[in-house]
Amino acid sequence: ADQYNTTVDSNTVHIERGEVTRRSILSDEEEIAALQTWLDNQVETKNQIVGLSTFIVARTGIRKVFSGQSVLESAWDARNNRGVTNEEQDVSSDTACMLASTSKLFTWTALSMLLDAGKFGLDDPVENALGFQLRNPSFSGTSITYRHLYSHTTGLKDDYTRYKYGDQCPIDAPFSHSETLEQSMRKVTDKNTSWSNWRPGSRYLYSNYATAIGALLVEKHSGMTFPDFTKKYIFEPLQMTATQWTRPSDGSACELYTLFQNRGYKYKTSPGGYCFPDYPSGQLWSTSGDLAKFSIAMLKRGNLGYTTADGADCLYSEEIGDLVFQKSSPSTGDGDSGLGWFVGPPYYDGGAGHDGSEEGVSTGMLIFPYVII
Repeated sequence: ADQYNTTVDSNTVHIERGEVTRRSILSDEEEIAALQTWLDNQVETKNQIVGLSTFIVARTGIRKVFSGQSVLESAWDARNNRGVTNEEQDVSSDTACMLASTSKLFTWTALSMLLDAGKFGLDDPVENALGFQLRNPSFSGTSITYRHLYSHTTGLKDDYTRYKYGDQCPIDAPFSHSETLEQSMRKVTDKNTSWSNWRPGSRYLYSNYATAIGALLVEKHSGMTFPDFTKKYIFEPLQMTATQWTRPSDGSACELYTLFQNRGYKYKTSPGGYCFPDYPSGQLWSTSGDLAKFSIAMLKRGNLGYTTADGADCLYSEEIGDLVFQKSSPSTGDGDSGLGWFVGPPYYDGGAGHDGSEEGVSTGMLIFPYVII
């Protein structure tokens, strides 16, 4: 188990496999057992880790490894300033976790499906479909394009002031029954202060709200709500039965803890989680098993490997399946953004992926799209 390395910084857990010599090569079962031992040790010894849910996809199939707790017996309730007790629950194959920014992979996949359908071109102005003007007021003559969205070069800033917590969040809507995704977006995009002072396309600025604009474009092009589109065209075809944009209310959801070490409590939480208006950028809940199904489809360039009852055998064409892993704006911005995926070094050398971090949760997905499985 000492062949794995872990670091924790800024609430993000990084797991890497170290150098393995010929003498340390293990069988699949020994490898999984070693990983299990290592994960258990990390949970026991690292204050920043309460529980872990992981998956590995390889030629031998899907392997899921869990450790720690999804619900602790006691914690400090940060919203109501009091201690709370619960029945302790272990992380299991049924545990649903909030994916934070790893959720963006599903938002961009949905938009790329509509690119495949010929609904737009990468350099088309997005306002043609939005039905309202989306421009940086300092550069009103420059249109925001789909490529700008994918590559995080719109210059649109984020707004973290409208989070809701616990029972403030509806159980059957991602954020609000009375406020549409478009209304949520325009509350930010219509303000001059929401924009940076550089021309769209010229510089990189990671943007949650630009991702949510991508989800709004899914609604505009499809005529469906974003949750309905992703459920019908991504989750159901992939048989991702435990994946949704709202926190599960069936007891499968983990609580989101951060280190506290005060008032007799080691961890604090906001019971029931939280929600936010730009939910397509980070609010998807899922299990490791469901994420494994998605990763396999991505490795197969969107191919499902079977035909659904509706006759679908892919999410999008193989051409788009290749395009999503190609750098969409190599000479501007950060230079490593594909169509929603971050490609290659410095973070995904030899592969592609995305990570995520919100209060009490850290996530990540790494795939190697040019390795045959």
